[in-house]
Amino acid sequence: ATRWDRQVLGPVTPVSRIMKVVLACSGHIGHLNPMLVVAQALVDLGHDVHFRSMETVRSKIEGTGATFHDVVLTQPEFYTGRDLSGPLGALEDVMNQHNLDSGDFLSHLRVYNVALEQQLPGAIRFL
Repeated sequence: ATRWDRQVLGPVTPVSRIMKVVLACSGHIGHLNPMLVVAQALVDLGHDVHFRSMETVRSKIEGTGATFHDVVLTQPEFYTGRDLSGPLGALEDVMNQHNLDSGDFLSHLRVYNVALEQQLPGAIRFL
């Protein structure tokens, strides 16, 4: 974490009880960057931090000291056969599968539950 993060978070004091913590988010910087600060703070406190995200951000996650887990490998029910090349990755592929416009925000809302349901088996196995 940066000096600015330390000023915001305050001093880091190790804890006596170690927790196993799982963080998960997409590789988009608006989601990832705040989570990296949280991961770093938890690692600095001595917790066992695991972070699930996309392979493209592995080095950033591992830079915090957290253990990286690739969501594509841990959630095959959702990711196998999906086109991940669009800006929204697998979510965009789900929208295309249901003939929805990926540029329409309401399309995102229409498929979130479908995507979450397909991700659930892998998430439960991981936990």
